[in-house]
Amino acid sequence: MTALASSLKATRRRESEDDPVAGLKSAQADYKAARSGYRTRQRQILQDVYRSISDLIDDDEACDKFMKRGPVAKFAGHDGDPAAEADRSDVWFHALAFVYQAKSRESRQRASKHASALRLLYAEDVDADEIAATIKQRGGIQKLATEAAQPGRKAAKKRAEKDEGEAEAGNGEDNDDAVTDGRLE
Repeated sequence: MTALASSLKATRRRESEDDPVAGLKSAQADYKAARSGYRTRQRQILQDVYRSISDLIDDDEACDKFMKRGPVAKFAGHDGDPAAEADRSDVWFHALAFVYQAKSRESRQRASKHASALRLLYAEDVDADEIAATIKQRGGIQKLATEAAQPGRKAAKKRAEKDEGEAEAGNGEDNDDAVTDGRLE
């Protein structure tokens, strides 16, 4: 603890002795600052994880080593069971489970939610240096994970990409079935 932090803490202690409500307000401000700092640091860590996972995806050998023989093995299964081949295919989840040392159901769910959010940003081709800011701008991990879980989102994106590809090819045909927000119009 720095000298300034110690001094502020001592001043707040004296204030709380004179006025308990002032002490509670001071503690409330400290709590708010700590939560804000936590969220900022969490977004930064997720940005670093995003960069590492992107690198793993680009390096088949490193990804294989990490997923099949590496340190992820003890976090890959369910309740100590080894992961099935299909389970190993989700590098996003397993990397976050590894970072969080996720063994409990709750910690695995958190890893899954965060993986969904990062996977969505990766699919949108968000630059690794922009992940922390993008998470904040878009309302946080929970909102991104909810967006990622929207039914039809993947199908709508594929249809939109297909339609875009056909338009770029200049096939000259009118497409009466335009896709807007995943719905045919």
